[in-house]
Amino acid sequence: MKVAFQGTINYGGQGTFLIELTRALSQNAEELHIFPTSKSLNGESIFSFYGKTPENVKIVGPRKNIISQSIRDVLAFKNYDIVHVNYASYGLLAVVAKMLYKTPFVYTIHYSPPSGSLWTRLMYWLELDLLLPFVAQKADRVVTISSYVQNLLKQKYNLEAEVVYHGINGAVSNCDASSSRDFISAKYSIPNDYKLFLYVGRFHGYKDLETAIKAFSIVLKESGYKIKFLVVGNGEMERSIKQEILRNNVEDHVLLLGDIENGELAKHYAGSDVFVFPSIGEGFGLVFLEAMICGLPIIASSEGSSPEIVGDAGLIFTAKDPNDLASKMVTLLDNQSIYSKIKENCKKRASLFTWEEAANNYYNIYRGTLGDIALDHGGTYSDHNDVTLRGTEKHEGV
Repeated sequence: MKVAFQGTINYGGQGTFLIELTRALSQNAEELHIFPTSKSLNGESIFSFYGKTPENVKIVGPRKNIISQSIRDVLAFKNYDIVHVNYASYGLLAVVAKMLYKTPFVYTIHYSPPSGSLWTRLMYWLELDLLLPFVAQKADRVVTISSYVQNLLKQKYNLEAEVVYHGINGAVSNCDASSSRDFISAKYSIPNDYKLFLYVGRFHGYKDLETAIKAFSIVLKESGYKIKFLVVGNGEMERSIKQEILRNNVEDHVLLLGDIENGELAKHYAGSDVFVFPSIGEGFGLVFLEAMICGLPIIASSEGSSPEIVGDAGLIFTAKDPNDLASKMVTLLDNQSIYSKIKENCKKRASLFTWEEAANNYYNIYRGTLGDIALDHGGTYSDHNDVTLRGTEKHEGV
């Protein structure tokens, strides 16, 4: 089977999804060619960011002109058995290729709610309300990343979608707690007797980092613990985040660290005490799995997919309630029994999510799509790989 995979090679969840899934899919597909979107890193840097590609995986080089790149991609899709797209806007190219060449395509919907500037919200509206339903109706199969998004798509667009969960980011799975804490203490001049809270993610409105800062301020002022808050990431809300830090007088205790490469990021997970992620609209939350694999107890909000993914690897607080979040933070500082039990659950929970499982499910979706098309034309579909078919129709949560 020859697969064209359209996606983003960059920091963030979409970049991790593309790299990890295509590596795992290389064990199934005969050929897999990646078509980077314009959201990818610039120029040749996409190759170094992806790293060494498997022998049967090829990254199609980017072009500076988005129009010429779009024309090239549409023409190229003619030569593939199936196309996999991950955005509605870029998925339009797959729609055109299907109309011209009858090339089938699978569409994975990575949902996140609108946030940010007026322009950003306008782009979200274009992507989610205009293009998403259109591209989904033209797709041969629609997939999404959690039961939360599956239900949302049904309610909002009356769309039926299959669920395939993400897997663990292998690049941050090498966790050594003792050496990692020493690394953090030395790098940021933090004494070893401090307790460390960690946030990893973009600075978008729906991530609700402001609530975490308010809660941290409450814990700092009322608990008596020596604590620091390590914040990894950046984004459009950075200015307002800095203002929130100043308003709560915690500028000496909150460290804004920017983006951190995966190898060093693992040390931040392994060397911290609690992972705080207050997002109110997470479609999946790869950072949850990264925290779990490093044995880092989680506190997450009651909204979005967070409860579904976190399970027994953390505590859930009432979304947008800094007092409840602060209470949960103190619980994990005060109660060693609860903390140890959650820490023990983390790696067990993480083992439920693998990219190998995701790749098998996606590959079976590809095969099922091609098989349905072959049956419609009075034939059958077969390839060189015999993968045991697994249920990918509905998930009710892990």
